Amino acid sequence: MITIGEPHSENILEMVGCPICGDLPGKVWLDDGKPTRYVRCPGCGTVYLSPRLSKITRIAGFNTKYSDISNTKALAEARRSVLQIEAQILQKLKSSGKLLDVGCNNGLFFEFFDKSNWLRYGVEIAEAAASVAQQNHDAQIFTGTLTAAHFPDRLFDLVTMIDMFYHVDDPHSVLAEVRRILKPNGLMAIEIAGQAYMLTRSRGLICFLLSKQWTRLRTDSTYLYWYSLPGLERLLRKSGFRVREWLVVTGLKSSGAEPAFLDQYARFIGWVSRDHSRYLTWAPKILCIALPDSRDFYP
Repeated sequence: MITIGEPHSENILEMVGCPICGDLPGKVWLDDGKPTRYVRCPGCGTVYLSPRLSKITRIAGFNTKYSDISNTKALAEARRSVLQIEAQILQKLKSSGKLLDVGCNNGLFFEFFDKSNWLRYGVEIAEAAASVAQQNHDAQIFTGTLTAAHFPDRLFDLVTMIDMFYHVDDPHSVLAEVRRILKPNGLMAIEIAGQAYMLTRSRGLICFLLSKQWTRLRTDSTYLYWYSLPGLERLLRKSGFRVREWLVVTGLKSSGAEPAFLDQYARFIGWVSRDHSRYLTWAPKILCIALPDSRDFYP
């Protein structure tokens, strides 16, 4: 990573390469007139920010966004049905143990993991949201980043990163840390947006028809990466994981100018992609369930 600006300044910009392919020169995907840019990697197709805002600026942004507790609760409640469905899916595969939710927000996800079966842990970078999670749920919450938490080796049975992996500034390091703290028979789950859906919905004619603007993305954003599925799978392999399955997330609720048939659309993509996995990229939300690759890390 190359930084641009005065040392210790909040105005520093970070120049980064693709987290999967390295420093291949990317093609500008979105230039909105700011010093920051979205570029697309020619190797794996992942769209990422470079230059991007400094980490200190992004953390300050999270703290500002989630400082309004009522707004934080509303954002979480809008996803209640999705979180419940995802929790049910995961508990069919792992019914008890120690759960770590990275980016736990106000802790709503914990409601769907009975404390008689689960010891619940959370990591949340936004101080106000972490405080609410600590107060309202029987869970151990660390305020900060996953790597700063320094959990012991092989502690967790299930690690989840729900709707937050776009914000992770060094995804390989975070996945390596998850790999270290996950039991050999543990599970990891990452929820992301399908890249084709997100990029098509967020820029161009469809965006204009639905939102009355040509793009709803900003390059001075905390959304650092929009992963292609082949790119994310390569990143997972590089970090010591193998994909068990990709699942289209249902239970989505429409809001604002989003089509009223959003959940029906997700179900249709889920049905189509069972036989044609290339259509997964058109899903609004995808749950990637991954396993530790014992060949790389354990004898």
